[in-house]
Amino acid sequence: MSPRTRRIAVVGALAAGAALGLAIHACGERLASMSAGRFAARAASRVALFSPAAVEIVFALGAGPKVVGVTRYAVRPPEAGELPDIGGFTDMNLERLAVLKPDLIVTQGTSEPLAGFCASRGIRLLVLRIETVADVLSACRELGRQVGAAQEGERLAALIGAELESVRRGVAGLPKVPCFLSVDRSAGSLRGLLTAGRDTFLTELTDAAGGRNVFADMGQLYPIVSKEALLARAPEVVVELKPGGAAADEAALTADWRDMAGLPAVANARISVVTRADALLPGVGLGGLARTLAAILHPEAMPHVR
Repeated sequence: MSPRTRRIAVVGALAAGAALGLAIHACGERLASMSAGRFAARAASRVALFSPAAVEIVFALGAGPKVVGVTRYAVRPPEAGELPDIGGFTDMNLERLAVLKPDLIVTQGTSEPLAGFCASRGIRLLVLRIETVADVLSACRELGRQVGAAQEGERLAALIGAELESVRRGVAGLPKVPCFLSVDRSAGSLRGLLTAGRDTFLTELTDAAGGRNVFADMGQLYPIVSKEALLARAPEVVVELKPGGAAADEAALTADWRDMAGLPAVANARISVVTRADALLPGVGLGGLARTLAAILHPEAMPHVR
């Protein structure tokens, strides 16, 4: 599996994966609510997580010792990488799950085989939607209740909310800077640019940071856009989101934009590359990511933030 595939999966529903996740979400949510309701009074003691965001949240709640298996797409925290790999959204390893004997399985989209697996073994199945900031806060609270850390879940949600509000206050009154969000692009080409659309945490964080995503009106979560469409929308800043990128990646990604001299962001040399490990993760680092974006969009307001 390529590093690009691993990083893209963090977002939860990019490109074709978005259609699959949305198609099965309604069915999975009904099954999950029935299963979770039956077990609501009992805190889980052995947890398997197919959601990268849920992995980070559960560890942040202090419930890491309860986790027995994680998706191969987990990126944070580092210790999650030492746990058994239970597969991905479309290739869940049910045989390994049977060996691990979880009493709670968490996903961001389920399938009939997984639902049947849980039903036949009396395993709690929790299906979460984690696309927006509100979804992240809700997931903190729900996961807290499920693992017996309800107070920690409330505190974590409040902390994330407070961090975001602090960023909003820092750029209050400043003009909204039109920007383009490039999602995990490989250097060498500007064709088929993947970006964030409406109802995504990336668009919301951009707004909190004093920016305006120029493709925020797009109905798809993560649409592919053309260079022509980008020129028409004339962003003043381009933000390349490249989790784990190295200095060489940053230089190459930035150099590609020389071919679009007509773009205001290029003409004014406002191309930034964000290499934070959680740059595409809707999890506990939302406040920090928003602050990073604010420093790019409004360096005059947050001069010491990287």
